[in-house]
Amino acid sequence: MIFKELEKICSLLWGRSWQSELARTLDVDRRAVNSWKRQGVAKWVNDEMQNIIENRKDDVNFADEIFKDSK
Repeated sequence: MIFKELEKICSLLWGRSWQSELARTLDVDRRAVNSWKRQGVAKWVNDEMQNIIENRKDDVNFADEIFKDSK
């Protein structure tokens, strides 16, 4: 994954503070995330992003069910 792709995905997941949120989620320093812009995204991030996306899908589906049930 290239940095622009990571940036787009993470912006959708977390908004403007995506670098801080990604760093917190991956348990890395925010400067590491920022360095991927110059050095390329670390390969291990791809697998982690897949897990994050799957978890967020589950969260959104759960929220949707709660919302539907509250009507």
